[in-house]
Amino acid sequence: PEYRERSERVRTLFATENVDEAVDIARRLRLDYLYVGRDDVEAYPGVRKFDAHPERFTRVFGNADVRIYKVL
Repeated sequence: PEYRERSERVRTLFATENVDEAVDIARRLRLDYLYVGRDDVEAYPGVRKFDAHPERFTRVFGNADVRIYKVL
């Protein structure tokens, strides 16, 4: 049950377009970094918020397949 609950919170973090909600979820889960793969971009259009809000999510790595963001 705990794994399912945490997995659902991560799905919400990726799916939501609300930046404040995403930051809150990341902090509650104690996530310092987010790994966003190509599949995540295709499955969750909400991940665009990470690049759109560098004041909340700083991209620390990126290539054609993967992006990694630091949660601020």
